[in-house]
Amino acid sequence: MAWIGQLSTEGRWIVISGDRRITRNKVEYAAFRSSRLVGFFLSKGLYKAPVVKQMERLLALWSTIEKQSEIVAGGAMFELPIKSTRIEQLKVWSKGCRYTFAFRQPAHHASHCEQNQRSPRAGLTRVAK
Repeated sequence: MAWIGQLSTEGRWIVISGDRRITRNKVEYAAFRSSRLVGFFLSKGLYKAPVVKQMERLLALWSTIEKQSEIVAGGAMFELPIKSTRIEQLKVWSKGCRYTFAFRQPAHHASHCEQNQRSPRAGLTRVAK
């Protein structure tokens, strides 16, 4: 749970994860919802798919993830589907566990949000397994 607070203090981060335990643990869920982070979690079907399929879907949904993250407040959580291009907002507690990645949204993408003025990190950073 410390990573949620750490990333939130650094600025607006986008979290892509297969670990949906955060949506079941009330303390972690509350911490995430009150953070500046935006989460995208693998659907159950995508979670069970081979890693190559997961990466294909991430690439296919990448522009949608970027657009969605620009228009929502911190603490929002979404589910990444295995087939559809429609990203649904998570509203319920659910199961899952796999990989967690985070990347910092560049300042020009989140100028409407409070953001740390340090230069953004490039690419993805693995933060947990």
